[in-house]
Amino acid sequence: MRCKLFFTIMWFIAIIAAFSGCSQKAADADSDILLPGIRTGNFVEKKINLSDILGEYSVIPLETTEESLIGGFSIKTIKKDGHFFVKSNNEVLMFDETGKFQCKLSRVGGGPEEYENISDFDIVPEYGEIWVSGNKRISRYKYPSMEYSGHIALDFFASQFKYLGSDTFIADTPEEIVYKIVSIDGKVLQEFYDKDLANSASFPVQFVETGYYVATQLGDSNSAVCYDPKTGSFSIKDILPPENDHLATTEINRKYFDLYGYFDFNDKVLQDYATVGWFRRHGDQALVAMKYPGEQGMEQAVIFKDGDRVNEYMVWPENKSMVRDDIFGSSSTRFLVTFGACESDDSFIFIVADEDGDANPSLLEVRKL
Repeated sequence: MRCKLFFTIMWFIAIIAAFSGCSQKAADADSDILLPGIRTGNFVEKKINLSDILGEYSVIPLETTEESLIGGFSIKTIKKDGHFFVKSNNEVLMFDETGKFQCKLSRVGGGPEEYENISDFDIVPEYGEIWVSGNKRISRYKYPSMEYSGHIALDFFASQFKYLGSDTFIADTPEEIVYKIVSIDGKVLQEFYDKDLANSASFPVQFVETGYYVATQLGDSNSAVCYDPKTGSFSIKDILPPENDHLATTEINRKYFDLYGYFDFNDKVLQDYATVGWFRRHGDQALVAMKYPGEQGMEQAVIFKDGDRVNEYMVWPENKSMVRDDIFGSSSTRFLVTFGACESDDSFIFIVADEDGDANPSLLEVRKL
């Protein structure tokens, strides 16, 4: 069973690979670029130890018990309120800051206090609750008791969502107008962005806090829909500076969609352009996962930005990786792209599978690059 778990996690890593800080300057609020100062394609060409790339970091092995085994296609991880919450199939497991298993939300069913499945989840410390979306409702459960505390009825399906504070949340929907700001009583307050199949994608963490904005990437393009909770306004911004003219754009995605159709256009884009996988930002530090066309197929790199210092390291294919894993001893450093499945208010988190398949993964939490 655990061997199967290991392969499931590694398959997940391969899939996600294929597919607000006080130090920010006030000028960022008016910038059309979420992560300024990054020039892609300038790779570090010398082998370097992972521990030399990272500043402050810690390793958190997630406790393995029969009750806490992690599996499934999505292992979205949220660090909030001093705990780690991990999605495992249709459960949410809660671990303390050392990785010790605490409890889990497991209420699958058709009853009034149950959910049919977990499409997405979020942690809402304001109420001490886990919110779970599915079947035109958001179900609410207290943690750590996992006691049912009610639900929010919706007129639409919230594929993914994020609580914004002030009793509102943002939702990604399959509706004709995709993004919605919704009140805690289920009322739609705002809508933005017409459905665009060429620039739609589902990410483990759909909504990313980046300074002033909550952002969601448009497909694999260099653009993101941004919402400013303070002003209540939507906008579309570049993720990286447009001087990186080899990056796929929303317009290129639409062109290839028209040429090759829904099922093939993304592969064709990846053959001709670099794409932004996903990104995270805390103050003046940021991570960006990049995908590049390669002779043997897609190549992957991760950009580490700390103030004005920007370094990009190839991490896949294995024979091109410039990072040596001296922390876990893994033969592959592809786990460095897994930060896209994780969310934290004050750190960057990576998921590192147990190579022997005998235990839950470990989390690599990085507080300073």
